[in-house]
Amino acid sequence: MISGAVTPPPVQPAFYPNWSTGHIIDGSDEMVGPTHPDYQWEWGWEAPGNTVVEKQEERMKGKVISPNYVTDKDWFEVWNKTSPYAVRWVEVDPDGTLFDKITKVDTYSYYFTYTPDTFMVRSKLRTIDGANDGKYLPYLEAGKCIGNLEKENRMSGLWNVGAPPAPYLIKRSGKDLPPAKYGYSLMGNPVERASKKFSPKNKQATSRTIVADPNYNPDKKDKPITGETKLSKSSTVGKFLGAPGSKASMDYIPNIKDRQNLARQWYLHAWLMEGVAASKEFRNYRLQVTEGYYHPASGINELYMPSASAEGRYWREPYLKEDGGGCQASIVRGSPFINELKHTGRAVVYTLYNSRGKIDYSAGFELALYIRDTLFFDQLSLDYDMTRPDKIMSQQLIVVMPEIQKDFKANFGMKVCTYFNRKMLDGGDLIEITD
Repeated sequence: MISGAVTPPPVQPAFYPNWSTGHIIDGSDEMVGPTHPDYQWEWGWEAPGNTVVEKQEERMKGKVISPNYVTDKDWFEVWNKTSPYAVRWVEVDPDGTLFDKITKVDTYSYYFTYTPDTFMVRSKLRTIDGANDGKYLPYLEAGKCIGNLEKENRMSGLWNVGAPPAPYLIKRSGKDLPPAKYGYSLMGNPVERASKKFSPKNKQATSRTIVADPNYNPDKKDKPITGETKLSKSSTVGKFLGAPGSKASMDYIPNIKDRQNLARQWYLHAWLMEGVAASKEFRNYRLQVTEGYYHPASGINELYMPSASAEGRYWREPYLKEDGGGCQASIVRGSPFINELKHTGRAVVYTLYNSRGKIDYSAGFELALYIRDTLFFDQLSLDYDMTRPDKIMSQQLIVVMPEIQKDFKANFGMKVCTYFNRKMLDGGDLIEITD
């Protein structure tokens, strides 16, 4: 035990008052005078005007942010190696090479943000064909997208020729062939034991009310429309969303009313597909949806600004006729563009494949005639193009249905035409082009 007087701990001096409280410059203030230093500047990382953003922007420019240090690159290199509190300056992809390689925004001028396949290129060309002249959106350099697709060999250099190149040629015309007759089986024990042939007699009755199957009528569903909603025995809403040339999802259609309207339009297309599947003439073929719902590209115009007023402008692909865009026009009332009709569910693009998974030009022509003579539509078109990089011609069928309401009443225009490279080849007939 230690005895004796205990020395009390020294009394700590009072903290300096805050500068903002004010001081009396008469020698009585502890902040001035001979006893304590007189700090007359504010410095360091937390000095006023030296915000986090300003630090990031100014520290590499040699700006003095304290009385003793200058933020040049040499000083930072030494500080980063010696100070445990240093904020490391890290630059990832300073020239944007990785960003462009992944997103493709600059490469394809916002029309694609990924590397597209032939199906997607064909679908997009229905909007941006002819964009090389910068007619519609010169500030976006829209033609740059097409140019880069050609350079990368993702599309043929024949994508815009006006007539079928060799070895392809026009073979048959739908007008030269009479309407087909289709058979039915006689019941009982008729005198004539042969099948009868007939031609539909109600083809001129284009104003019709569709009797929707209650099992598949989208307006009778007690659940919200989803990709799994069935529209026929073999078709769902997802078939028209996930097509190779669409690659869309329900996330692009947040409005419930829009989903209902699309499902109603696609019900007519499912109805058409069931009619084709029931035909014995095409039992060895497969009709596939290759372009269903069309979702236009969009983005922020950051890279192509002709003036300061355009900075930060939101951009959407001009797929609507009223926006001055598009290129492949329909022949239905108002002549809206095909991609515009795909967006509302009225137009769907199909491809017919044979048992080997190949396109058969003659079978596709025969299918077009079959649909023309037996089913109902607003517009039916054979669509040929030279988009494939291997310069092999592709053949599609474009079917446009009329706008249909909840009462399922519609006026079917029953118009036919043929396109080649998205341009009108014949405005009133179905043409077979083959090799």
